Amino acid sequence: MKLYTIRVQSWRRAKELDIPFEDVTVKSGNKLFAPTWPLLAKYKSKLITEEEYTESFYALMRDSLRNHPDEWDRLLSHETLAIGCYCPSGEFCHRYLLRDIFQKVAEAKGIPFTYLGEL
Repeated sequence: MKLYTIRVQSWRRAKELDIPFEDVTVKSGNKLFAPTWPLLAKYKSKLITEEEYTESFYALMRDSLRNHPDEWDRLLSHETLAIGCYCPSGEFCHRYLLRDIFQKVAEAKGIPFTYLGEL
């Protein structure tokens, strides 16, 4: 699996390159790969740290993987995929956490994984 990260607003770039795009936002995307509204609100309000957000998000993704393995397999089956959210590129964001999770899950399943950067 070759994975890109991208801002949702730039989805046309993935389309131009014929790269499947998955919106992983709680607002408009696949909520199985997104933070919850309460978690996002706590982080944006500075009620929790990046570390606390990361820990909570990882727990959500462990539950998602356990409860929806077919959906994870669907995304992992793409030769190339772009996952996106609304956060500015390069800032702390769940799409980068999700990239790391995809790498770990892919490797555990024997799927070669390469992160190709931000589109």
